[in-house]
Amino acid sequence: MDTKLILIEGLPGSGKSTTARLVHEILMQNGIESELYCEGDLNHPADYESVAYFENDQWHRLLEEYSAFRDQIIENCIPEDNGYLLPYKKLVPDIPDTFYEKVSKKDIYELPLDQNMKLIINNWERFSTRAAGGKKVHIFECCFIQNPVTVGMIKYGAPLTKVRNYVLALENSVKKLNPILIYISQDNLDYSFRKAIKERPQSWSIKDMERRII
Repeated sequence: MDTKLILIEGLPGSGKSTTARLVHEILMQNGIESELYCEGDLNHPADYESVAYFENDQWHRLLEEYSAFRDQIIENCIPEDNGYLLPYKKLVPDIPDTFYEKVSKKDIYELPLDQNMKLIINNWERFSTRAAGGKKVHIFECCFIQNPVTVGMIKYGAPLTKVRNYVLALENSVKKLNPILIYISQDNLDYSFRKAIKERPQSWSIKDMERRII
């Protein structure tokens, strides 16, 4: 199989997860080594899930404030672009709630759009380089189009051209993997969104999408 990346995209509630699992099963049944990464996977190799970013000065202030947990925090951090990435949901739960409240505000998907784009695109480029050297087919659900569109257009109201360029930058980063894009069309948009709202936790940001659409 020529491709090393299969992207499953579509609106929330359109059946991306079911399709992604089916694709994975078909590949495995045909003896093709593959790995599936669904929405919310803490170990996603290209996207970021529950990962915060701190610039150097912010990082050192965080370590001072939570010095009792300094070793654990440092052990899990990753240097990145004059700062540090922290996959905060991978930390043990004995850290005070105030820590998670503070850190979640620095989540990559809470950062200003330009900073979000830079960090995400850099990560996709690193993933692409690693994956190009292997034989495994990676299957990604929703992060290629849905996440940039959601954060760009819904969260920040960015112009269409900027969001399009965001997606095109991700496309360019994975061209060497000869990716396949499977887009699941959903004609009944109202049904798709309302179905997703019922199935997702109440905190899911689709609530904001619904308010904007209505």
